[in-house]
Amino acid sequence: MEKNNKILKRTLLSIISIIIVAIITFVIYEVATVHNTYYRSEKTLQIPIFVYHDLVEDESQIEFDYMQTTAKRFEEQITGLMNLGYVPISYQDLVDYYNGELSAFRIAKKKLVTKIGGYQFSGKGTVPVKQALPYPTFVDYLPDQDKIIVCAMGLDKLCLFDVQDDGTIVYDNVHSFDVKPGNGPKKVIFNESGNRAYVLNAINSTIDVYQYENLKFELLQTVDTYPKDDEYDNEPTDLKFNFDQTHLYVTNKGHDSLALFDVEEDGTLTYLDFEDTSPDPVDVLVYNEEGNEWTVVACQKGGIIESYQYRKEKGGMVVETKFSCMVNEPVKLTPFVNKF
Repeated sequence: MEKNNKILKRTLLSIISIIIVAIITFVIYEVATVHNTYYRSEKTLQIPIFVYHDLVEDESQIEFDYMQTTAKRFEEQITGLMNLGYVPISYQDLVDYYNGELSAFRIAKKKLVTKIGGYQFSGKGTVPVKQALPYPTFVDYLPDQDKIIVCAMGLDKLCLFDVQDDGTIVYDNVHSFDVKPGNGPKKVIFNESGNRAYVLNAINSTIDVYQYENLKFELLQTVDTYPKDDEYDNEPTDLKFNFDQTHLYVTNKGHDSLALFDVEEDGTLTYLDFEDTSPDPVDVLVYNEEGNEWTVVACQKGGIIESYQYRKEKGGMVVETKFSCMVNEPVKLTPFVNKF
């Protein structure tokens, strides 16, 4: 009898232990999936897509949980993805980016009326995942020609296009050119004189400086976007000149910094300084006010807009100011004052 009681006690203890473990596991799962929404390991998903029939205000309104959810839960899911570095995109963004397409549209009364032409990119680069597709990321006009330039990050290529009288675009195979494999060109800007081009490379965190004249690009210099004393999973996100183009600023997501470069007389860059930012700086504005040079940085994951001041000490440096503004996941800064 006593032996049976011991067995019964052990059995009950085992059952209770299993229940406790199950409860703890459930609580941990709820915390991870509701408050943080997703585990880090799930970041291997390239493009998460949520499809719901509709959103409801209260759980009592849910009839089919596989096709309905509350607005609060939906917001938690989207916030969780953004905390992992995902950025919401429109359907057209997805089509153009995934398909590698450059499109031209006719505009009437400030609205896109109809598509009048386009170019379909194809191929891939040497870096897995990051260059699995062409990924055209930036387009702008050349400073001296009726042509446009496109950064094809996934192809390691700067592509030039002729713009026809009817607005359609034609690929210029003669003047388009490849960059170093694994660069991942993301953005290009030109100086006011139009004779220097600065290409921001997203994959290897560098800036290529080119001499530019009559559709010809000659590489003058390659510099790192941050001091690579330690390795970071970094992606430079933006670059901007100051008001008189004597300095160049670069934001680094991963290294989480604002880097400052001096622009020499020949257009080459000299690294001066960097200042730590909040997580994931994605955009920067530079402006001048009564002789003072300021920068404003949007930090997406940090949820903050920070300001920095340029100082002449030590040959040039950036210092964070006490002025900042908390903003939920800022991704873009747009000036609305003429002096910016």
